[in-house]
Amino acid sequence: IYSGNIDTAYGTAYTVFDDSLLTTGLNAAIIGSWYEPHFGTSVATLYTNVSTSDASGVSFDEHCTIDSVVLSFSITGIFFPASDTSSTQNIHFVIKQMSQRLNKDSAYYSDSEVGVGTTVFFDDVVALERGDSMVVSLKLSPAFIALIDKKTFSSSDAFEEAVKGFCISIDNSTGHYMVSMNLAASATRLTAYYTYSNSGQDLQRT
Repeated sequence: IYSGNIDTAYGTAYTVFDDSLLTTGLNAAIIGSWYEPHFGTSVATLYTNVSTSDASGVSFDEHCTIDSVVLSFSITGIFFPASDTSSTQNIHFVIKQMSQRLNKDSAYYSDSEVGVGTTVFFDDVVALERGDSMVVSLKLSPAFIALIDKKTFSSSDAFEEAVKGFCISIDNSTGHYMVSMNLAASATRLTAYYTYSNSGQDLQRT
């Protein structure tokens, strides 16, 4: 039988609010909104620069006519409210141009302010299936094509400066949904489809 001293220690547990989470340089992202009765509504938006695959830039000279530009990204998860039992859901994606590109040498946090302009590159609904990994392809508006058509960019830095960057979000006016994506996947890319005309020949290229 234990005959030593017995003492009591008391502890206090509590939640500390912290809205300064580091969000720079991540390979994964979540966009959309989520509602929880106790914690309220959480909203996630992706801000990203757009670079060329080659550091020496890209050229769409006078022989090129851009037909379309498609932004694709690899979806790794789709989160539906528990009350939604449908197999597919229409997700309203919105892509706007940032007013200035992100500084590669700066750290950005969840409470950092990033300027967003009024130019819209995409504003439409896409049907996504529950639980499936997939590639979503969004055809950007002529406003984006106007930024790069008939222009030469001597470096990826020059391309970034012209484009500024994307603010990608989900319009939650019809419900709360969240989408996770893999930014490092080969399927996550920006593709330009254009016609190259020279010496009387028209060639379709990407």
